[in-house]
Amino acid sequence: MPIPQITDEQFVAKLGKMPKKVRVLFNEMKYDECIPECEKILSKNPRSVLALTYLGVIYDDRKEYKKAISYFDQAAAELPQFFLVHYLNGFAHSEIDDFRGTKKSFLKYLEFNGSDGRVWSIVAQQENIETGRIRAMQVLGEAERRATKNKDRIHEARARILRRSDPDAALLAYLEAQKTTEEKTQKEKYSKNIYDLILKHIDPLKRTGINGLWKK
Repeated sequence: MPIPQITDEQFVAKLGKMPKKVRVLFNEMKYDECIPECEKILSKNPRSVLALTYLGVIYDDRKEYKKAISYFDQAAAELPQFFLVHYLNGFAHSEIDDFRGTKKSFLKYLEFNGSDGRVWSIVAQQENIETGRIRAMQVLGEAERRATKNKDRIHEARARILRRSDPDAALLAYLEAQKTTEEKTQKEKYSKNIYDLILKHIDPLKRTGINGLWKK
């Protein structure tokens, strides 16, 4: 069932505001003080999206992932258009190896923010595990049409998926990843992957036909 569209004004009104005191406690990571303040807000308004999200982030930071997920789920149910909560929920699910939960949350996130290549790459790799390479490639095709940032992650995901079955295509994907990233450390990482792939998976003698000439 599609999520109904709402205006920016409706979104802001539904999201609500947090008291300054609570925001300060949260930003300063004074969680022992922040938790009871958030619970106090929820006792008056159980549908407070921000209070639910704050608690989700706090418990995620404390590595209490199941607790975090329960708060993120409630916040997402109250305001599905708040795509940040789907993003946070996806990573919380991944911490407990619930990869279906991860994919579900990230797909919801991408409905509202399809520009993030990093999230597309995670979804594609999960699809590859669950349903196979064809579906994963379809996801990456959609990612290339919609993503405007972290596009190197899309090419990296394609390379990872194709590494064993089609090393030539994987090499080209790594080269694209290296070309599209702006981070120096990422470029260096891709250089290592490219070099490793050339050494381990591509036989230049076989590709140029020199092996056959040698045997003759």
